[in-house]
Amino acid sequence: MFPFSQKYSKPLFPILNKPLIVHSIEQLLAAGFLEIIVVISKNENLIQSTLSQYFPTLDITYVIQSEALGTGHAVLQTKNYFTADSFLVQAGDSLFYQSTISEMREKHLSEENTITLSLEEMPFKLMRHSSTVDYREGQIWQIKEKPESEVEILSNYNSSALYIFSRSIFNALQTISRSERNEYELATAINAVINKGKRVGGVITKRVFHLSTPYDCWHLNMKFLQEQGAKKNWIGKNVNIAVLCKIESSVIGDNCEVQSGVNLRNCVVLPNTIVKESHTNALLEFEYHQSFLENNDFSRLE
Repeated sequence: MFPFSQKYSKPLFPILNKPLIVHSIEQLLAAGFLEIIVVISKNENLIQSTLSQYFPTLDITYVIQSEALGTGHAVLQTKNYFTADSFLVQAGDSLFYQSTISEMREKHLSEENTITLSLEEMPFKLMRHSSTVDYREGQIWQIKEKPESEVEILSNYNSSALYIFSRSIFNALQTISRSERNEYELATAINAVINKGKRVGGVITKRVFHLSTPYDCWHLNMKFLQEQGAKKNWIGKNVNIAVLCKIESSVIGDNCEVQSGVNLRNCVVLPNTIVKESHTNALLEFEYHQSFLENNDFSRLE
């Protein structure tokens, strides 16, 4: 996300002027989840203050991950904070709709899975940056994190950062070693559960949103804006748009200024930004902007 990540951690990037993690928690609440635990680094005070503003009456538990030792290590930090037989884990830089979350829970319970994974179909050329799974007959038999060669790619399905675990995952996480990336990998723990003969199921999902690049931030805002139907723009609070401006299919954050004569089309303007020049298909921030001119047909957004 550089250079935009200098001012925003990924869970706080605004999607229609609302932080990504807020959208995620809203979907979890809509799916019936009432107990929320957020794992953060020791310096992530802004996430706590942001969530307290959006959910003033929701009792959110914050767990500090003192070292960045991987997703598996982050999950392990929650062991003593709840007693449920099963729990859902979601990456802070991904977004899933309530329907997907509900389908995952239903599958997990009806199939009596030990673990249930959300699966996303992905081109083979992109699989080396993700995790590939051997998925057959509705069951997962192996998972491989970031395969280094085509031979190691198990299928064109990857694990898409939404999981339901039983508490047995904690035992597996306590027995695994660090990977070559010096992290405790969830994939290693999941394989340990599979090797004990436990059932690991999968649900193929099509509406998965990840925030990994500036393009993802732009695209996700454009997608959400498109879903508003007839609404042409999404304008935040305390925005000053000067005369002779033309704003079309764009999202403008809080406390922004669009100067006279500027035209914006298919743009996302992050908060506290002064826009002095016209842009098309761009993500704009006070000091930086990035254009996505290769994606200039807004109607083709999927």
